[in-house]
Amino acid sequence: MKAIVINGYGGPDALNLVDVAKPILTAGKILVRVVATAVDPGNVKRAAGLMRGYVADLEFPWIPGMAISGVVEEIGDGVSEFNVGDQVYGFNAGGGGLGEFVALEPRQVAELPRELTHLQAASIAVSGQTALQALDAADLKEGQRILILGAGGAVGSIAVQLAKSSGAYVIAVCRKRSADRLLSLGADEVIDSEEMAFALAVKHVDVVIDAVGGDYLKSAYGVVNRDGLLVSLTEVPSEELANKFGIRATMVRTQSQASNLHRLSRAFDEGRIVPFVGRTYSLADAALAWGDYSQRVTDGKIVIAVTQG
Repeated sequence: MKAIVINGYGGPDALNLVDVAKPILTAGKILVRVVATAVDPGNVKRAAGLMRGYVADLEFPWIPGMAISGVVEEIGDGVSEFNVGDQVYGFNAGGGGLGEFVALEPRQVAELPRELTHLQAASIAVSGQTALQALDAADLKEGQRILILGAGGAVGSIAVQLAKSSGAYVIAVCRKRSADRLLSLGADEVIDSEEMAFALAVKHVDVVIDAVGGDYLKSAYGVVNRDGLLVSLTEVPSEELANKFGIRATMVRTQSQASNLHRLSRAFDEGRIVPFVGRTYSLADAALAWGDYSQRVTDGKIVIAVTQG
């Protein structure tokens, strides 16, 4: 089968399209033909070696691609949850999505909603679960004020929609090009990050969800109400700064759960979330897709079409 393989830590130039052996299906697993995957920040950072010490070192050669949307090709012994031909989507932390086939445990995927395309499903398989878990950590109450940093991205866009559907007052920080879209998704206020530092424009929020990190995270502590919550999606927050400002701070690391996929499916079916595919690339152009992600050339999720749906 065709697959993108990385033989050592590096950036987009480390991605090579090669022929590799098709995964051998074992008992208790399903073989999925991958129709689409996505470029996820965790994969890019892990491939570059930036997550060494936080997660296990990669074993090379490695096939990236955590987000998976595709069709069940084969069923291993003992599997009763799915049938050959089922349309599924999910998240495999070990990668494999940038190959034409991947072997998965049934608990890693869920049935694809009828109206959700494989490209859309790949765009929310990881980012949607991240947004869900961030909102779970926030435990938002109706009427609370939430500030979402990096709201124009795939995770932020879904977080805006989920927060609004919970009855919160949503303030989105994004680039100007995303402002109208986020207002249409339910944001009550939008702050143009290229025009003004958000910390000068907003104070007294109950929750911050930070999908950017760096200086954004450093500036976020001071805008949260005392006893409020800062949820970081990119790096471990500072306990010292949290104590200084009298707030709580936590980091959410995305965990793949079929129950979360079912929740995402319901949210989509009920019209509470609209996936946002930024650009679509072919498998052969995966290195270009990773490079464009790193350069932040587009909002929304960068999706890679692996095989024909």
